[in-house]
Amino acid sequence: MPSHHDASNQGTGVVPLLEVPPDTTDALPSDGLYSGMEFLPAERCRRIHQIMLRSRAMEERMIKMAKSGEGYFWIGGPGEEAFNTCLGLQVKKGRGPAYDFLHLHYRNEATLVAMGMPVIDGIRQMAMRQTDPHSRGRNFPGHFS
Repeated sequence: MPSHHDASNQGTGVVPLLEVPPDTTDALPSDGLYSGMEFLPAERCRRIHQIMLRSRAMEERMIKMAKSGEGYFWIGGPGEEAFNTCLGLQVKKGRGPAYDFLHLHYRNEATLVAMGMPVIDGIRQMAMRQTDPHSRGRNFPGHFS
């Protein structure tokens, strides 16, 4: 069974989260996290954290927009940033059967941010603007078409 470590994912945009640490006869890198025989480099930890923070800031802004009347409707997934960020970094993006298929919903904004969606696009969807790239302002926020 192929794993995220296989060369088959090279050049596809997939970011393997965990790596097998170097041979234990060498000094192990100290800049990262270990779990058993897998290693998460510090730079990847920082990138995951950055995306989580950006996603949470977007969610908080959407909550504020809903409460102030700037947005018509909102239901989201604050608190699910860690799972969704890692999911978004693992997606093999593209079209056709060789790529991953996701059916995203209102709790997946962090997945889209990790896949490269600009935060402003989420805000545009919340405001139901013509500039919303997902539905041109016709769908509820978090319903991607």
